[in-house]
Amino acid sequence: MSWECIQKYEEDKCRIEEETLKSTEESLALLHETQECGISTASELYVQGRQLKKIDGQLDHLNNTLVTSQKNINGLTSMFGGLKSWFGNKKKAQDEISVKTILDDDKHIEKSNLEQNMTNYNNFSVQSDAQEVQNPPDFNSRFNNNMSEMSKSISMLKSLATDIGEEIDDQNILISDIARKTEEVDIKILQQNKEMKKILGK
Repeated sequence: MSWECIQKYEEDKCRIEEETLKSTEESLALLHETQECGISTASELYVQGRQLKKIDGQLDHLNNTLVTSQKNINGLTSMFGGLKSWFGNKKKAQDEISVKTILDDDKHIEKSNLEQNMTNYNNFSVQSDAQEVQNPPDFNSRFNNNMSEMSKSISMLKSLATDIGEEIDDQNILISDIARKTEEVDIKILQQNKEMKKILGK
C-alpha cells in the first residue's frame, strides 16, 4: 500500500471518527435538553400535586368542622337560649384548632413516586452537566463515554415519563375528589345557614 493510500485512509478514518463523535455529542445534547424539559415539567407537577393534596386535606378538615357544627345546630334546635353563647365560643375554638391542624398537617402528606424521585432526577441533571466538561482525548473513550451517557439519559427519561404519567393520573383523581368534596361542603353550608336562619327566626 502506497504512502498516499495510507495517508488517505488515516484522513478518512479521522474524518469518520469526528463525524461519529459529533453525531453522538449532538444526540447527547438533545437528550440532556429533553431531560431538562422533563425535570422542569415534573417539578411543576410536584408543586401542583402538593397544592392539590393540601386543598384536599383542608376540605376534609372543613367537612369535619361542618359535621360538628351540624351537631351544635341540632342541639340549638331544642335548647337555643342557654347554648347560644356557648356555641359561639366553642365554634371559634374549633376553627382555630382546625386551621392549626391544616398548617401542621402539610408535612404528613403522602408522597407520590414522582415526589420521592425528584431529588434523584435533579441530581442526575447536575451529574450530566458535570460530565459534559470531562471529555477523554481518544476516540474510543469519548465514543464509549457518550454512548454510556446516552443510555443513562434514556433510562432516566423512561423512569421520568412513567412517574409523570402516574402523577397526572393521581392528580386527575384528586381533582375529581376535590370537586366532589367542594360540592358537599357547599351543600352543608347552605343547609346550615338555612337551619340557623330558621332558629333565629329570620
